Amino acid sequence: MLEEVIVRQKYDRALQLFGEEKWTQAIVELREIQLRKPDFVEASELLDTAQREKQKEHWLQRASSYVELEKWQQACEPLIDLLEADPSNHIAVTMAVQVLRGLLTSLRGSPKQA
Repeated sequence: MLEEVIVRQKYDRALQLFGEEKWTQAIVELREIQLRKPDFVEASELLDTAQREKQKEHWLQRASSYVELEKWQQACEPLIDLLEADPSNHIAVTMAVQVLRGLLTSLRGSPKQA
């Protein structure tokens, strides 16, 4: 009985963290649930989703770092990965346009146009 209460509390906490987009913390809670109750399907599905969201967040952060440094070629890989996983991500689409413009400008060898 106590174990069920603990699992329920952890799941409620994981849902809260998930809603706040705190992927790493949600993943920790959900993994603990899996250890305690491996047959908790909803927790397993939520864990899969949280891990995908964390990966997308990582790709976006990597791409953003390269864009800030105007390293257009390096920004392509994480942007492609992100857009393949989430084609409707408006931030990634906007960033991809910026990267394409940066690449085009560097290929032309001319200064950026406003």
